[in-house]
Amino acid sequence: FVLGMENVYIDDRQDRYSLSGVSASISFMDQAAPAESRLQWEGMSLYRLDFGPGNIRLESSGRDIRVVAWQDVGVLDGTLQINNLSLKNVGSADFEVLLDGVLTPVSMQAFTQAMDWPLFSGKLSSVISGLKYSHNRIDMDGDIQVRVFNGEVILRGLRVWDVFSNYSTLA
Repeated sequence: FVLGMENVYIDDRQDRYSLSGVSASISFMDQAAPAESRLQWEGMSLYRLDFGPGNIRLESSGRDIRVVAWQDVGVLDGTLQINNLSLKNVGSADFEVLLDGVLTPVSMQAFTQAMDWPLFSGKLSSVISGLKYSHNRIDMDGDIQVRVFNGEVILRGLRVWDVFSNYSTLA
């Protein structure tokens, strides 16, 4: 599979996500030797959150893809740093995504305003380790540490079912 594109705009009809100014040179080969790819975008949104520009380099081998270089991406007034991002079994029913990263402080006022919630004060930051997406479900092997309201909240054993449906279940 080889794909090249320049300055493409992608919008989900249900307003769940969008990408603007996408340029890519993507190669996936069913071989042992890794194939290199690149993907960059000018802007992105996920539900109501806006992200800044991004630029990543990927390596693929067989049905697996791994990010080898990541430009930190702005999220509201913070930054998303990715330490590990890999996709396994791409194109199969056993597709999964593995993620470790850090969200640097985002003002709660900016976050709650973007989510159309009542306004809160303070900062939101997080260390995300062991996030796994598979079969429309998110599981956390590690903790999500959230620093907010001059304190800390630690989420352990987080599970989310039916991630891309209108009504997800959170435990």
